[in-house]
Amino acid sequence: DTDEALELAQLRATKQDKPLNDFDESAAGNESAADGNLSQEDCLEIFLAAQPDYNETPMLESSSSSGHRSGHVRTLYHQTSRSAGPKILHGGFRRGHVGWCGGGIYFALSAGATYHKAVGVDSAHGFIIEAKVDLGRTKHMPAYCTSSRGCWGIPVQSAIRCIDRSYQGGRFQSQGYDSVYFNPGDGGEYMIWDPRRVISMRRVR
Repeated sequence: DTDEALELAQLRATKQDKPLNDFDESAAGNESAADGNLSQEDCLEIFLAAQPDYNETPMLESSSSSGHRSGHVRTLYHQTSRSAGPKILHGGFRRGHVGWCGGGIYFALSAGATYHKAVGVDSAHGFIIEAKVDLGRTKHMPAYCTSSRGCWGIPVQSAIRCIDRSYQGGRFQSQGYDSVYFNPGDGGEYMIWDPRRVISMRRVR
């Protein structure tokens, strides 16, 4: 209720060694701190703090706040190992080294699709992450993306030996692209190079 929210806000202010009524205007958002009103940002923070089962992890710096081009935000899915999953939720994604489009961070369009997508040398199973990703400007690529065309259409384990192991981000970013989309034949995928484009994420399975 309101009294509990105000009490939590006062506790938050005390931890910062300043009384609630001394918050400056920029910290108070659109509301006036002098009359005791809470900004929308403060109310959201209080709400999240009171939800022990809320498992979404907001990233420290989103693409829009870091000066990157903001574009199409989509909810996408990535599967990894049970040991790596919590580390990703805590510290963010790291770029892989190999894939149809070279080294990057790959996402499927659904949680179910990650089971047959996560088959590369950098892939694992056991922990599915749902992420909100700011894709910026997307380059649509053919099924084999930046890999050799001869790799496409052969068994996955054979294709792994010849798909792209280079970093293509610099080339695409110099052309004004922030992500790529391709469909290798088993469903669409998005790939980004910059982990700061992940706005938030949580475990779903």
